[in-house]
Amino acid sequence: MIYRRTGGEWTEYRPPKRALFGHQARKRDPIIAWQVTKEFLRVHCLYRLSSSPIKLTCWDPGPWTSRAASTAGFERVTAQFGEPDERKTGVKEWVLAPSQLEDAIECCVSSNRSWPKEETGPLTIHFSYVVVWRSLTEVKSIDPESLGVHGHPSHLSVGVWTRALFIQPYLLFPFAWDSPDLARFLSEIEPACPFQFRDQYFYRLLPSKSGEFTRARKLPKGSRKGL
Repeated sequence: MIYRRTGGEWTEYRPPKRALFGHQARKRDPIIAWQVTKEFLRVHCLYRLSSSPIKLTCWDPGPWTSRAASTAGFERVTAQFGEPDERKTGVKEWVLAPSQLEDAIECCVSSNRSWPKEETGPLTIHFSYVVVWRSLTEVKSIDPESLGVHGHPSHLSVGVWTRALFIQPYLLFPFAWDSPDLARFLSEIEPACPFQFRDQYFYRLLPSKSGEFTRARKLPKGSRKGL
């Protein structure tokens, strides 16, 4: 196992569907928010891009995106990344290489900023990381390809939606919800976290006899106060 402590209850953090499984980043500027997110990953995590593709999407004209915005976004992306890999109802999509990620984020943000009156910018991008906590591992470096194979990884999905960075975390902590160890660890990572934790999105993970986590329970209301 990757984590030093693996027995007993763990704690899970997952925003619900009604919150679109995530949070808008603390920093309103998506470029700044992305820099904060990268620094958080660098300092606190061992991580790699997940097997899910990096997708850049241009939305067709509709209720929230004008024809002019959609056309300009499409022309900008095709000039930079070529023809789309897929055309679906309402969208055109590009599947990008990791080496194209930074350019794609800049393209997405700057294009959307050109249309400040649009409810939805013409471009969105979405990608995901597999994550384990650096300070809780048995080793200080690890083959990135082994993340997700050994131990219990977390996941952090990132998207540029409209003109903001949106983060969808699924985070696992190898501590019981009421342990001093969890309180101490959260106090270490929360100041640098690119989004604001919400107490109601924490869950207890209860192990079965086999040691697998088969049950999740919401924490008692106000349970994190005083931790």
